Parts: sequence; C-alpha cells; structure tokens
Amino acid sequence: MNIICRNSVINKLQSYYEPDQQEYEVQYPPVLFVYGNQSTGKTLVIKKFFGNSRIPHTFINCQEYNTSRGLLEAIINRSEFLHSPQNDEDYIKIDSNYAFMDHLMNVDARKSFVIVLDNADNLRNIDVNLMRMFFNLQQLTSLNISLVLISQLPFEKFHSKSGDIRPNIIHFPSYTKEEIVQILTADFKLATKVDARATEDYIQIILNVFFKACKDLTELKFVCRKFWTPYWQPVLDGTIAEHETQKLWKNISKILRTGLAGLYQRTIDDPNKTETRIKVVDLPYYTKGLLVAAFLASYNPLKNDKRLFVKHHGKQTKRLQTVNKNAVNFDKATLTLGPKTFTVDRLLAIFCAILDEKVGITTNLISQISTLVNLKYLSYISGENNVIDGAGRLQCNITQEKASQLSSNIGIDFKKYISAF
Repeated sequence: MNIICRNSVINKLQSYYEPDQQEYEVQYPPVLFVYGNQSTGKTLVIKKFFGNSRIPHTFINCQEYNTSRGLLEAIINRSEFLHSPQNDEDYIKIDSNYAFMDHLMNVDARKSFVIVLDNADNLRNIDVNLMRMFFNLQQLTSLNISLVLISQLPFEKFHSKSGDIRPNIIHFPSYTKEEIVQILTADFKLATKVDARATEDYIQIILNVFFKACKDLTELKFVCRKFWTPYWQPVLDGTIAEHETQKLWKNISKILRTGLAGLYQRTIDDPNKTETRIKVVDLPYYTKGLLVAAFLASYNPLKNDKRLFVKHHGKQTKRLQTVNKNAVNFDKATLTLGPKTFTVDRLLAIFCAILDEKVGITTNLISQISTLVNLKYLSYISGENNVIDGAGRLQCNITQEKASQLSSNIGIDFKKYISAF
C-alpha cells in the first residue's frame, strides 16, 4: 500500500498490525491512538490499511452518535465478527456498559479483531466512563481485541489520572508546502491533461498566495480547482503560451488576492466578477460583534488601537472627510496586505470598545469564538489551547464587505473604526 507522503506512518501501523498474518498469529496492542490536525490523512490511511489487510475490523464514526447506548449498539451490530443481524428482530440492544461487556464475554476467545473509532473527540462528551472501559477492553475480556482512536486532539486531552493504560500513539504531522505540492500535482495529473510541470507551476503560484493563511489540504485543493479555469483561460484563447508562467501569474494575481479575502467561505461565483454575493449566517448579536471586532483586529495596526477605540485619547475627533478618505485607503490595503493575526485579549478589548453597552466577559461569550472557528470565519494560528488565558492567536477570514454588512446589522459605525495604512 502506497499513499503519498504517508509511508512513515504506514510502517508504524505495520509494526503493530501485520496485515498479511492470520488473526490468531499476532497479539494486537490494546489501544492505538492516532492524532493530527484536520486534513492530514488520518482516516484515509487507517481505512486503506485495514481495508487491504486480512484483519477483521469495524469502522465507526463517533459523530453519528450522541449517547453511549447508540455507539455501543453500533459497534456490536455493525461488526460481522461480533454479530450480523439479518432483520430488525436480530438487532441487539445495549442498555449499559455492562451489557456491552457481557456480550463480548460470549465471543469466541480465539477471535481477534480491531474496532476503529473515527472522530474520537466526541467520546469526551458522551460518557466519562466510556473511555475507561474502552482502554481496558483487552484486559477485561481476555480477547485479542484492539481499539484504534482517530482524533484531532492530542492524547493529553483524553488522559485521566486513574491509572488507565497509556496507548501506543501515532502522530500524523501536518503536510509541508513541498508535500502539498506533491499531493495536489498527483491529484490534478489524474483529472486533467495538462503537462505535469505546468500543473506544478500552477500549484506553486496558488500556494505562494494562500499557504501562509491556510495549510488545510482540503481547502487548498478547493482553491486550486476554483481558479484552475481562470488561470488557463489565456492559454485556451491563445494570448499566452503554456510555459509563460510569469505572464500567467500577472494575469491572475489580482483575482487570487481578492480570493484570499474570501478564503474558507467556499463561494462558487465567477472569480472574474467584481461583485460577489454574500451569504450571512444568522448569528447572535454578540457573535456578530465579535466577528466585526475580529475583522478590525486583523486589518488595523496594533499601534492605532488607542486612537481608534479609546474615546478620550487626547486627540481631536476625525472629520468625516478624513474618515471617508481612510476608508478608501483601507479598502486598497485590504486587497494587498491580507489579514494579520491578533490575540484573544485584543479581540475582546476591541469588542467591548465598539459596543455601546457594557459587556461582561463570560464563558458563554468566549465559547462563541469556537463557534466562529467552526464556521471558518476565524482560524487559529497558534495557542488554540490558551483561549481562556487570552494568549491564543487568531486570524479573520471574512471580507470587508461582509464585515460592513454585519456592522450595519448591529448598529456599529464601521468607517469610524478603520485606519489608513
């Protein structure tokens, strides 16, 4: 089995599970914990590895279940080596963890099998005792049963100080820029008839613009497909030759910089159009305020915060003509410089400054930051685990047009808080 840029982790998997051996010839590890950032190939590698092996296994996506009962029933009824229901009457119901263990006790002791739980992050929200039972399955049942957990979080987020077995751990590192070029080139090579060298040049151009703001392989693949046609249109028209990379770059550079402002939004409008439709998610009032504050923090220099957001800063209030002039300069800078990072502390300070009312910083308010991250309106650059401390660094992914629309919706004078660069 060969997966681009993942041979090292495949070798580690083979050291724990011999894919060509009979199930009774090898002892599996009790727990294997696989973790890494989003879009690093965890699920793909695990699925292909066990799919190409002779190891009996079942694959469960934990996002599909909100209760331990539903999850445990799925493990039993979807595993052919544990139970294979022919109709609804054969469906086994699991009322508790004890019923699940009781069913495993009746399984042939000579059988060996693997249970794979994808999106295992959800297990922390289902039942506190579920993880402890899973980690001790092999010890409690005396079966050659192995549990594989796939997560985006490190093991420390699951670990309890109760003496549970520490699992074998495999980390999927994030793809480097060179690895992403290799993966995307191979992907486009199968889908198009363009020369491999020309395809690689195109992907390099895309990454030179977008890689600093986004390292997610799935999003970068979407961006490459989105701008594929505008990039090659001059070649199809005969105005630019295929090998003239510099001219092709100059032709599409403006479109790419505009697209950078709308990253993560998955717009499908024509990139050549200057006007794009905006789809606004119906967010709560304070969440909209946070998103506007995030935009201002991303595009306003830190040195101007006192002048822009402190009411009595000792300087004369800006005239309307100056405000409008700054808005024009701000718009130009937005398209060329792109969003900058900011701390959570700065985000909350700007949020409190732009709202007329006094707002208390509560856990509910801070939790809205995670909501905006999940909606791809914000993205973590560093310190994802330090949100409460205020040290985490974020970046805003919305456009100026969307920020202005949100500001009008909640009654904030957007032009008042923008700075000329």
